[in-house]
Amino acid sequence: RVNVFTPVELNIAMEEVREHLEARRDPLRLREHLFWMIGPTRMSGNFQRSVEVCDSAIDIAARLGLAPVQYPTFKSMALMDLGRFDEAWRSIEDETQLRFGKAMQQWGFLLFKAQLGDAKGVLAAAPALLSEAKALGRVWMTDSIAEMVAKCGAQAGRLAASQDFLAGALEQTGSKPTGASRAELSLATNEPELALKLAAREAEYCDSNGMPTRGVEATEVVLRALAALGRWDELVERAQAPVAFADERGFARLQWRLHALRATAYDNLANAEQAAADRAQAQAGFDSIAATITDAHIRECYTAQATALGLNQGGLA
Repeated sequence: RVNVFTPVELNIAMEEVREHLEARRDPLRLREHLFWMIGPTRMSGNFQRSVEVCDSAIDIAARLGLAPVQYPTFKSMALMDLGRFDEAWRSIEDETQLRFGKAMQQWGFLLFKAQLGDAKGVLAAAPALLSEAKALGRVWMTDSIAEMVAKCGAQAGRLAASQDFLAGALEQTGSKPTGASRAELSLATNEPELALKLAAREAEYCDSNGMPTRGVEATEVVLRALAALGRWDELVERAQAPVAFADERGFARLQWRLHALRATAYDNLANAEQAAADRAQAQAGFDSIAATITDAHIRECYTAQATALGLNQGGLA
């Protein structure tokens, strides 16, 4: 059926159904309902609530004697959004060891590495996981692997290797980058106008369809395209809404990046005071997340992201 709810209305309606099922003491239907709550709560920016829903679903599955497949990995996604990468890794480790559970676990580890810029690790693990995802018939998984490789590889300067993988993935599964991940590739090939068009279209679609979290991710690419084009006034204007969303919702994974991009724009507009304020907030956010990354290699990859956005003056790196 067509979803006519706004994100706020949808979350309220889902909570009402949850309360009704809890009052009825109907754990089977409640477990199923919680599964369908996980994605919308995260996509609407209610990251901590998404973690809590996953915990409830894991608890109910345990009481029913069922394997909590996917829930630990879905929980890790919200934890990563909150910048709690150490907890996210541990949650992925809790994934069940049924065949699909193992695939979900490897997918979670791939996402973890991709979000922190470990292109070497992503490119090493992606081929085997792509084959397993195809064998399991999980199209969403093959599609997301292509998206991760495109985005991470483009940002980390591993464009040729990423393109080689993507060509093989297209032939093997039909999966290919779309939207913001295509925009990432366009930025890497020095086509900022095309990147801007692709990312802006993705952001508009997400905002129109109740997916503000994904919309902010696309808008971050929009801002980098505007920076590449030197359109600083427009960057500051476009940054206002996603910065406010990230600050309000604790979207730590992107919060520091948005502030860093706006700081660069203010630098180029000769607004030193605003640039310094944004850069300080970006540095603090980056440092906070970096402190949760225990692997030295992955932390080094993450530091390279900050360097590319003009941070690390006196920070952790």
